[in-house]
Amino acid sequence: MRGFGCDRRRVMRVLTEVILGLMETPTKYDAYQLHRAIAGVGTAKSVVVEILSSRSNDELRHVKNEYKTQYGRPLDRDVSDDTSGEFREILLTLLQCRRDEGHMIDNAKAREEARVLTSGERQRVRTTNETGRAIEDAIEEYFTGDAMELLLALAQCAQNKTTFFANLLYNSMKGVGTRDRDLIRLIVSRSEIDLALVREEFGRLYKKSLIRWIEGECSGAYRDSLIAIVNGN
Repeated sequence: MRGFGCDRRRVMRVLTEVILGLMETPTKYDAYQLHRAIAGVGTAKSVVVEILSSRSNDELRHVKNEYKTQYGRPLDRDVSDDTSGEFREILLTLLQCRRDEGHMIDNAKAREEARVLTSGERQRVRTTNETGRAIEDAIEEYFTGDAMELLLALAQCAQNKTTFFANLLYNSMKGVGTRDRDLIRLIVSRSEIDLALVREEFGRLYKKSLIRWIEGECSGAYRDSLIAIVNGN
């Protein structure tokens, strides 16, 4: 957020969040982010969607173990207690860690994934699959709300994960103000994993480099710390 460098307390808070995030393993960082998303008043559903839709089966298994170690409760139970309906059903299915993890998943396979993940809606999605509609169209036609957003995230990750994260980074900075917590989480969580690829995809999609966007939206030590992470990848 512009002017961030002028507020010492806010600078210290975000810098602490950046530094502590970089000190954690990816598994511990994901477990912490999920707990913070679930444990507060209400649920930061976008964070839960982001993490559970984009991590591999093996990564989620490790996150579940770390979550239980750190917070004394199974992640599945906390997710179940804090969500409802189709959204909860799909999240719990993801936490079974049994997804097909082919590196390249075409629309037909993505449609099949949507069918498998939605036990209550299998027949409707199957019928749509047979007409050859794109997965996103099928999801938007037959689902609403949180379940729709989760299924769209799954489809996007299946087709191109770097595009998925580039879009999330853009959304964290577009419009009035910057969603600093989202921006920090996205940059820290992808550092030393695929941030270089995400940075390239961001520039391709939005015709302006990720660094330039950060320079335009942030300032001071906060800006410099994020740029250092991006340049370090």
